[in-house]
Amino acid sequence: DDGIVHRLEVSVISGNPSRIGSDVQIRVDCPRSTSGRVAVYDVGGRIVHELRVLGFKAGKNIVSWDGRGDSGHWVVGGVYFIRVGVEGEGSDVVRLVVVG
Repeated sequence: DDGIVHRLEVSVISGNPSRIGSDVQIRVDCPRSTSGRVAVYDVGGRIVHELRVLGFKAGKNIVSWDGRGDSGHWVVGGVYFIRVGVEGEGSDVVRLVVVG
């Protein structure tokens, strides 16, 4: 491993499975500095929460999600998908399980 990020890669580094009310740490490895969007979807494809991310630096980035939906309430137990879209680099999706 040369330490250089060659493509967008997303992983959950803490909290998978996550307990309701726990923070989730999402690692985003980005090949270059750029703007992006992080969104959490339920299994029906509905956006549960969109995290406000102004930009990613080249290399390792950590994004936190507090486990709340856009309504401000904790999400219920189940399967969720975290999608990270980065301008000029495409997108990546990871699966997250939330337990009660």
